[in-house]
Amino acid sequence: MNQVTENWFEVISHKSGLFDNIVAAVEFSKETNVGLVQKGEILVSEKLDIIPDESLKGHLARVIHSLGMLCKNHGIKITECIGLCFCMDGIVDNRSMTPLSKSKYSEEMHNFNFKEWAMVNTGLKLRMENITRAELLGEWSYGAGKGCENILQFSIGNRIATSVIMNDEVLVGRNFSQGLLGGHVIVKQNGRKCNAPCNSTGCLESEASERVLLQLAKEHKLYEESSLRNESAIGFPELRTHIENGDDCAKQILDHCIEYWALGLVSLAHLFEPELIILGGKLVHEDDSILQSIRSVFDQRVWEERRGMKISKSSLPDAGSFRGASYIFENQIKDRVAS
Repeated sequence: MNQVTENWFEVISHKSGLFDNIVAAVEFSKETNVGLVQKGEILVSEKLDIIPDESLKGHLARVIHSLGMLCKNHGIKITECIGLCFCMDGIVDNRSMTPLSKSKYSEEMHNFNFKEWAMVNTGLKLRMENITRAELLGEWSYGAGKGCENILQFSIGNRIATSVIMNDEVLVGRNFSQGLLGGHVIVKQNGRKCNAPCNSTGCLESEASERVLLQLAKEHKLYEESSLRNESAIGFPELRTHIENGDDCAKQILDHCIEYWALGLVSLAHLFEPELIILGGKLVHEDDSILQSIRSVFDQRVWEERRGMKISKSSLPDAGSFRGASYIFENQIKDRVAS
């Protein structure tokens, strides 16, 4: 059975006789996803609309309403779930269930008791985890990483996010950030400045994530001739559309990103020695050539003994952290009954 750092989880004292109970899961990122998951299978999920200037308490109230409606439509009450799991962008203290990274709700989160809030509003015990670590737990238990003891999760999107399993243990660390900061390995000397709390220059995220695509386009020598100049915001979907329409600037920007992703993976592979690298993010799912291109650059630059390392895409394009939420609660139940 997979071994997880023992201080992660408290034992659930109720509802522990039912292996097939449902977990209520919430993913907080650029968008908020809510859903129900059972044994790694996402039963139902939905995205919440973004409301500008919405308060934390207002947003959480909508989260609970949405979960309640999903449960009702599924024929259960929210109190019949095993528990509630929040999967968060950034670093979280998964013992006290406290977000540690800054967000638009940072001031409201100060001294906010998420565990108490969850119990009062749902009657459920709360677990909280970083999104990418939860994604990796899901892949390890139900997806592409099943049966592997050493895995690197590398997710490409608005940020570059990583998580690591080494010798069948999830890396957590004393500050809850071990394995999560692969997006901040330095890949370019005197590169562009990253946001706080990194504040470095030339890290992977500042050179090749979705949030810098518009900057990359404006700095490119072909920008004035490119159809990208008509875009006020550029994400990977827009970039791919312009590439499909024959735009050389867009193609060169994607090639730039692929090279940096591969270089970052080389450094991480040398550091963690994974037997499997799992690539996450919609871009990888929508275009198999991305993985092949990363593989090509990776094999050219990695230490000879690491060539041929298995690289695969994640098994779910969206809300993969929900399966990690399923693992977090269901694995506790199995351990409790087995003992």
